[in-house]
Amino acid sequence: MPLTPDDGRTDDERAVLRFCDLWARQDVEAMLDCFTPDAHYIDMPLPPRRGLDEIRDYIQGIFTAFTCEIETLHIATLGTMIAIVFALPVAFLAARNTTWNQGTWLIGRAMLVLSRSINTVIWGLVFVAIFGPGPVAGICAVAARSVGFIAKLVAEAIEEVDAGQVEAVESTGATTLQVYGVAILPQILQVLIGTTIYRWDINVRESSVLGFVGAGGIGLLLYWVIAPRRRVVNTNLRLCFPELSDAERAEARAKTAGLIEEWAPRAAGMESLYFWKNVSSAIPVSEAKGVIRLAFTKGGIELIEYSPTAIKQAVSGSARAEKAQVQEMVRLILGLKAVPKPDHAADALAAAICRANHEGPLLGGPLCPSTGFPKSSSRSAARRPSSKDA
Repeated sequence: MPLTPDDGRTDDERAVLRFCDLWARQDVEAMLDCFTPDAHYIDMPLPPRRGLDEIRDYIQGIFTAFTCEIETLHIATLGTMIAIVFALPVAFLAARNTTWNQGTWLIGRAMLVLSRSINTVIWGLVFVAIFGPGPVAGICAVAARSVGFIAKLVAEAIEEVDAGQVEAVESTGATTLQVYGVAILPQILQVLIGTTIYRWDINVRESSVLGFVGAGGIGLLLYWVIAPRRRVVNTNLRLCFPELSDAERAEARAKTAGLIEEWAPRAAGMESLYFWKNVSSAIPVSEAKGVIRLAFTKGGIELIEYSPTAIKQAVSGSARAEKAQVQEMVRLILGLKAVPKPDHAADALAAAICRANHEGPLLGGPLCPSTGFPKSSSRSAARRPSSKDA
């Protein structure tokens, strides 16, 4: 029931609560009405108490975005710092007046071209495949891209240094490193600092999209907001053991057929199983797969099996991702508050996500325009999941 003016709140408290509720529901016109001179908050019905939970979730989302942005700044900053460490030797190697010979100069220039010619997102894909999803891959991607940018500008500054100062230091019997540190580095220090700050500014912007390839930062959150939503509408886990009777298998097939009739999926995915560790479970699991295949076949739905590496690649971006990484990505993609338990449930959802990435929406049939459910669904009046439900 809407709150009444006798709820013990002052007019200012009611005004703030009313505005926050409109902000959470993105009702722009009603928000503008709150600023009109004749706005009477006492006469405005406040949202139910459950609206406070929505506002709390909205505020929590703001803090989540802030945390992801801080991680993005860390990725850009650490990547730039690592790039400076590698850029200075490459710059001295690529400058004509400090390199040892023509061969080392060509090597230095090749390193500059390799670093600068590959986009940061491509570097992100490479390091995600190496280290797995996370900010470590983003830091390495930013550093790999920044090395060539910083080293090229610093190498050009090294070639323009005053040769008289270099000769003066060399005449004292200084070593090569001493010449670099005393005669050359002070002359290029301003260029190095300016280039580093400029590159850090670029890295902050580029780090914002690295999350789209799984390299951490706010990009993952942006992908979750922009990409079509997928939700879990039902999970039904049935473990098969050697002592499972024929009646229980028939019951499992009936439940599977009931789920198919209820949710009207248009596609299905399953993980291919290997038995190199426990060969004794091959027969009962194969029987269970046959029961499930029979149910989907009678429902006219194509069931495709994917290898574990294909599912890991589709969910986490890396075919060698650990089980915990895949489970965490399933939680993020589906917007769950916790990792699905037991582990078999997370594996099944990962297979569904893999199939959805290849097939598109998993719920099929003609959709009811008022609910978004397939018209054959018996729950069309109860919930309104997205057409991207898993």
